[in-house]
Amino acid sequence: MSIPPQERVAGLVSVVLPTRDRARVVERTIDSVLAQTFRQWELVVVDDGSADDTESVVRSYRDDRIRYSRRDGPHGVSRARNRGLELARGEFIAFHDAGDEWLPNKLELQVALLKSLPAEVGMVYCAMTRVRLDGTLTPFPASVVSARDSDVYRRALSLDVIIGPPTCLLRAAVFDAVGGFDERLFAREDLDLFIRISAAFRLQRVEGSLTRFYDDSMGVSRDYERIIRAHKRILVKHKGAFKDDRGLLVPHWRVFADARFLLGNRSGAVRMRLRVLASGKSRPSDWLWLLVVLAGMPAYRSLQAVWGACRRIQARLTRPSAGRLRIAYLAPESDLFGSELSLLAAVKHLDPSAFDARLLTVAAGPLEEAARAQGVAVERLPWLADMRRRPWLLPVAALRLRRRLRCQRIDLLEIQRTEYPLILAAWLATAWAGTRLVLREHMHEPRALDGPRRFLISRADRVLAVTRGAVASWRDGAPAWWRRYLDRRLVIIPSGRDIGLLSGLAKDRALARALGVPDDARLAGMVAALDPCKRPEIFLRAARLVLDRCPGAWFLVVGSAYSSERVRLAGYEDSLRRLAAELGLAGRVIFTGYREDAYRLIQNLDVLCLPSEREALGGVLIEAMAAGVPVVASAVGGLPEIVVHGETGMLVASADPQDYAAAMLAVLGDAKLSSRMREAGLRRAWMYDLDGLSRRTEAVYRELC
Repeated sequence: MSIPPQERVAGLVSVVLPTRDRARVVERTIDSVLAQTFRQWELVVVDDGSADDTESVVRSYRDDRIRYSRRDGPHGVSRARNRGLELARGEFIAFHDAGDEWLPNKLELQVALLKSLPAEVGMVYCAMTRVRLDGTLTPFPASVVSARDSDVYRRALSLDVIIGPPTCLLRAAVFDAVGGFDERLFAREDLDLFIRISAAFRLQRVEGSLTRFYDDSMGVSRDYERIIRAHKRILVKHKGAFKDDRGLLVPHWRVFADARFLLGNRSGAVRMRLRVLASGKSRPSDWLWLLVVLAGMPAYRSLQAVWGACRRIQARLTRPSAGRLRIAYLAPESDLFGSELSLLAAVKHLDPSAFDARLLTVAAGPLEEAARAQGVAVERLPWLADMRRRPWLLPVAALRLRRRLRCQRIDLLEIQRTEYPLILAAWLATAWAGTRLVLREHMHEPRALDGPRRFLISRADRVLAVTRGAVASWRDGAPAWWRRYLDRRLVIIPSGRDIGLLSGLAKDRALARALGVPDDARLAGMVAALDPCKRPEIFLRAARLVLDRCPGAWFLVVGSAYSSERVRLAGYEDSLRRLAAELGLAGRVIFTGYREDAYRLIQNLDVLCLPSEREALGGVLIEAMAAGVPVVASAVGGLPEIVVHGETGMLVASADPQDYAAAMLAVLGDAKLSSRMREAGLRRAWMYDLDGLSRRTEAVYRELC
């Protein structure tokens, strides 16, 4: 919370009310606060970007205790509640939801009880009543918890303690100790908060139902996709407790089963319910649920679901005693560019106590060397490279890959590209070996997939995409079955970087000085593979225009051609050098070639430019923002998901060098703008920190295995 403890108003209850587009029901909620018999309160209404008349409704109340704060959104209820916590001035905190209603004595009873309890009791709560659309009332008894209970944390983890935010009253000091709502959760954020609270404080129930919630104001709580993602994140955040007692996972598996069933993914629902049955903590209702669902499925789908569960049980039984999941990453390229750097970083950040990772390569190269330097187990499979050149060798390659997977007891194989014939060989090998298959798509496809490739991708257990832009065209003109497959099995997990490492590096001007760049130069650079799709010609032509307006500017072109494209692109770098000479840039543009320390060179830049024709993620932009370097990039693929135009950098929608030059000059010529972009870029880069993204990837692996 932003208000220091010593400045909080003793006895004051700060009521935090997040809302968005609830003008028709928010009056009911505000009226219930005004009707409280306890009068020492303030109401903080946080509007998360409403497009209706919410603001005018709230401002129509002439009560100084009601404060209204509007945010450009929507950013989600977690961020809105956290904003309310920042504005709250009271000793106590209560949450309300737009459309819900308190009974008049709610605050009076809860404040009196909480004041009478010791400080180790951080929260009191009550039961609630559901008001259906026809007006009938359905009681929701609250979980029985008292201040004497010592196992509330484990009960919360097992979903035995479910508490709605509008039923609670908390000490403001609780949030100083455990933090606010997790803004990365868009459902079950209240469950996550109360789990953290129960680990540090005791709770006490107030007798009686003092809160009503109405069916006509139901919102995100029925978004089952968000519910699944939220529970996965909760499992990862509290993995230590779940690891100590696997029985705590059973209620979450039931949630996954129910949510997947309601989403139409019956096979996934059956697999989750079978996991419940195999846990030894099943109930008769679990068997009944399974029989009913299987009876409603086609026979082949039922057998497929049961067979998949049995296959995973077999994999667990044959897993080494250490209990770690064995993950193999198949890299189709031997270079060390964006996707390969992301792969290495992801492997490095996997939890070594839970995962045994190894890298499968197709040829010698920088990727192998870097992996071995990091201590990653590497095995080269040159016959996969032969298969890519001679597709008739595919059956032999698939058999050999199956043998590798079986001998090494690989639980899951992840491929870094969805390209034929590699994906076909991987599918055959994993199907024969009983290994799970995950595809990671890095490339931005400018056109929809054809039927055969779409079929092969659908054989994977999961598809991980680095941005929505990377797979945006996959839905174009696609059949309904394919769209359903993407809804069930596509997961968006960006490629991350070690932001803590990159942001902590000191600027080493000696690197630029060694290249011949003066210390007082304004330095712009492009860091990318030298490939026509990256459009380095645009950068060079824009550099000429920048130099005309900024005589102290120098330029770096960092990178080389992909090794697999060096024959096709022979002479391409020479043509770029000739273009630079023709533009009169021969003394101001430095071609560095491939540099392993490119991330250190980025630290020296004043602006980084990436004018790509197509791009899935653009990891170099994340590296630049982590280093506090403003960026100028093309508005293609997933780049608009990274760069906030005018805040962390500039996006250019055209292929005109003049537009790129204007964007770079705007950054170079405005010190205040550049400073704001540096700060905002670093904040945004933390969204792509590997620690958090790796935990999301681990959750996918655990779900499959």
